[in-house]
Amino acid sequence: MAAHHALFINTLKGHADTVNAVAWSPDGKLLATACDDMQLRLFDIHDLTHPNPKFKWVKTLQIPLGVGFGNDNNSLIAAFRGIPDVCHLALYLPHKRGKEITWEPQWQKDAVLGREQLLDMVVVSSNQAQAINSSSNSSNGITSGGVAVLLSHKKGGKVYGLAEGSALAEFQPNSFENHQLAVSANGRFICVASFTADVMVWEVQFGREGYKGTPRVMDLKGHTSQVLSAAFSPDGSKAVTASKDGTLRVWNTAVRYHLQEDPKTVLKVQLSQHQLSQGQVYERMAWGPDGTIAAVLGQHIHFIDSSSGQVLEVLHAHDGPITSMVWSPQLVHMGSAAEPVAVLASSSTDRRVRLWKSPKQRQ
Repeated sequence: MAAHHALFINTLKGHADTVNAVAWSPDGKLLATACDDMQLRLFDIHDLTHPNPKFKWVKTLQIPLGVGFGNDNNSLIAAFRGIPDVCHLALYLPHKRGKEITWEPQWQKDAVLGREQLLDMVVVSSNQAQAINSSSNSSNGITSGGVAVLLSHKKGGKVYGLAEGSALAEFQPNSFENHQLAVSANGRFICVASFTADVMVWEVQFGREGYKGTPRVMDLKGHTSQVLSAAFSPDGSKAVTASKDGTLRVWNTAVRYHLQEDPKTVLKVQLSQHQLSQGQVYERMAWGPDGTIAAVLGQHIHFIDSSSGQVLEVLHAHDGPITSMVWSPQLVHMGSAAEPVAVLASSSTDRRVRLWKSPKQRQ
């Protein structure tokens, strides 16, 4: 059972249906969830091991498909399934009514992907981007405003500003089908795992006067079949992809792309070495703050060392398909443990959200 695994920390209870997405607050103290029961939930996880962490909920009029934090820990960005098959985007702010606090939309944008439905959404607040850039001594990434990046199933994606919900950019993977959206934790780079073998990379550019543009700046070229999953390292200097050609690749994206310098493969691993059968490919990946890559295959999560490509641990995480998987923005101190650890949150159609320790802390 998952709850008896050595890496298991906790299960966040209370969801009545499929949990579509999870998101950490920039300081790692709160976790937001989006559930098919038409509610957003905000869990207080100051104590990750508390058996019944307190949570607040936001009742919605439509099913939330994605969730993230705005430019502080009190605001939520949510994407909703509209009728007909479209996607709406809204910013929720807390309002005090007597002794109760309710969340109400500050703004809402309808049909943000045209007539397409949402595949995935990643939100990067200005606070999160600044924290990542400071820790990596980087001056790149978002300097103000924050962004929500949304991707449709079969067409393109869009970038929206968090402050006013303004549409900043549109990007086109030029593919028949998209599989996963990846955005670096500092909000600088965007890529899409899609039906094509090459992975396009866009850069969200900000300057002193605000948003400048989102040009396509490089491609990850090397796979010979469609790419099913992708992720960036937290500082955006590397990326990982998994393809139907049976390989997992780690790329160096810290290149002088303005001089037409292409990203290079720094690690190539045959998926058969991970005990995957022919035709099996990781469906979703996430790169943690300690260098551990989490990769989904069915109901299982594989923890992979990003330096060697070796599998550190495999666990049966859920009793249904895994819908979302996000690492804590920084290492977390747990109880009396001397060293902080990276923590992964995962959600599923089994109505559960679970928290896991990275296996690296045991090495």
